[in-house]
Parts: sequence; structure tokens; C-alpha cells
Amino acid sequence: FLFSVVYYKFTLFDVLQGSRAYLLLFSLPIVCNMSEYNFKKLMKAVFIITSITCFLYIMQTAVGRPLMPYGDGTADSYTIDFTTGLARFYNMPPFTTFFLALSFVNPQIFGKRVIIFRILFFLALVCSLGRTAIAAGILVTFLAVFFSGKASRLIKVGLAMSILFIPLADVIQDRFRKGETDKDLSILLKGGAIDYENTNDGGTMTYRIAWVLERYNYIIERPIVEQIFGLGFISDANPKTVKKYNFRLGLYNPYTKTATQLTTPDIAYGNLLTQWGFVGGSLYLIFVISMIYFFYKRRKFNAYTAVVAAYLIALLLLSFSGNEMSQPKNFILYFIVLSTFINKQKQDEINSHRVRIG
Repeated sequence: FLFSVVYYKFTLFDVLQGSRAYLLLFSLPIVCNMSEYNFKKLMKAVFIITSITCFLYIMQTAVGRPLMPYGDGTADSYTIDFTTGLARFYNMPPFTTFFLALSFVNPQIFGKRVIIFRILFFLALVCSLGRTAIAAGILVTFLAVFFSGKASRLIKVGLAMSILFIPLADVIQDRFRKGETDKDLSILLKGGAIDYENTNDGGTMTYRIAWVLERYNYIIERPIVEQIFGLGFISDANPKTVKKYNFRLGLYNPYTKTATQLTTPDIAYGNLLTQWGFVGGSLYLIFVISMIYFFYKRRKFNAYTAVVAAYLIALLLLSFSGNEMSQPKNFILYFIVLSTFINKQKQDEINSHRVRIG
């Protein structure tokens, strides 16, 4: 933050605007001390909101029209997927996979309608039409069940997933077969991403790697301080960004009438490189990996920690197809789950103190 102000001479307002999303990291010491009562109350609210928005998300795909707004206020930003012919929307409820996995790890909290909720969350996942998102969602579910110590339930989960796949097999198959997955891998192995800027060849994964490489090639030629701290905390909507940078690859930015320069919704590692630099990005990854390690060690503590451990591991995969890892707002629920462990620690200390007094 200070580096952007002192070195790049951005105003405090510019930097605050560009870094405000990362301020949510400071919620960790607050929400991880949430009481058990508030935890259950909040999880119920998040579950209800996720269920309703998942239904609306599925209906969007069914009718081919947006039913929910996007973060930038536009409700008509969607595309027609060329592999399936379906409308593809990018505002999938953020905790869809979390509750899908939780419905298999701890079905009791969903009541008698658990099967309905499983179908709801799975359909929403498939309607995203994201190859990596679908694969990661299935991976999270299997890992969470395995982490919870219920290995025998994996067979049931496999059967349930197979049944859910049957009516959607054609859509999923087309998305993976026609989505140039094999072409992506082939081009990347040949180093084709480097030439993507000029050839425009390959699939979406090739584009993502090319986006990162274009910024990497720029940063590596910059002074060491820029390599350490990145290209500055400044919003892509800020006119100063376009004046300072001129990257060619990126989604069209309606505010600046150019390609987005410093952030992308397509790959989290690219955002870490531009906004944090090599050292800052490494520290950020260490923070994420430390969370993975913490929850993995406590994966059998309860159903929530099992799901979070599985999801954070899959997050390393998801980060090649989305910006979730570089968006701290997505960590808030995991910080809150941390409170279940802390509350247990506090209760154990109280009980131990009472025993000593006795």
C-alpha cells in the first residue's frame, strides 16, 4: 500500500480503491472468534442465500437470460457457449461447491431434503460450464468425504455422482470434448502460450498462461523494487492505469475501452504477480498454504474443517481458471469455520480450569 503511494505516486484514494478487497484479510482475528451460536446462525443464513441463488443461477441457463446482477452492476454480461449452445453466466454463487461437499460429508444438517439440495448444488455447478470448476467441485466432494474419515461412504458418493451425471452427460461431455482441453495442453507443452499474443491460437487455458507471461516479461525487465512489490495497488477502472501500462491481452474493459491491465477473472496467479510482485505474491501463497496445512491437520475435527481442507487444496487447481484465490472475500467463510476449532479450544481450557479448581 505504502509502496504504491511513495514509489508510483498514486494518491491515497487511488490505492485504497485498488486494494480495498485485500483489507478483508484483517477480518481474520474478528470472525475466527465467533461464538458457536452465531456460527450456526450465520451458516444457516449463508445456506439459505446459496440455495436461492443456485436456483436462480440454474434458471438463468434454462431461460437464457440473466436473473441476477453482476458485481459491476450489469446484468446482461453473459456469453453463448460454443460447445453446448447454452448461455454461460459468470455469477455462480460462491459457496456452491462448499455446500455440495457438505451435503455428502454431513447430510444430517440438511434434513430429509438432502437429495434435493445435492441435485440443486450439482446442477448449479454444471451450469457454470467451467471445466476446471466442475472437475474441482467433484474433487472437493470426494476429498472432503475421505478427509472426514468416512472412506466407506466414497462408494455411495461415487454412485450418487454417477446418477447425477446421467441426465447431464451430453452437456458435460461436449464441454470437455469441444472445449479444447486437449489442445490447450498440447499447445502449452510446446510453449505455444508465448506466441498466443500474435497467433491467437489455442483454448482458454492457453490464453490464461499467455496473460501471465505478458505481464511476467514486462516485470522481469523492470527495476528490482517493482519485481518485489508488483505494479501497484490501483484499479483497472482508473484512467491512470491505461496511461501507465499498455498490455494487449485481457478482457475488454468498458470503462477504459482497452484490455484490462492488472487484474483478470481468469487466473489468480496472474493477479498475484501484478498486484503483489514476486516477493509479495510468494508471501500471499505462503499464507494460503499455511491455511491448507492448518485445516488439513484438523480435517477430522468436524464436517466443516473437512470440507474447507478439501476446498483449499482444490483451490490451487481452481486458481488456473479463476481468481478466487486472489479474492480474500472468498476466505471469509473459512475464517469463520476456524471459529469451531477455537471455540472447542476455549471450552477445553475452561473445563481444564474447572478440574484444577476442583
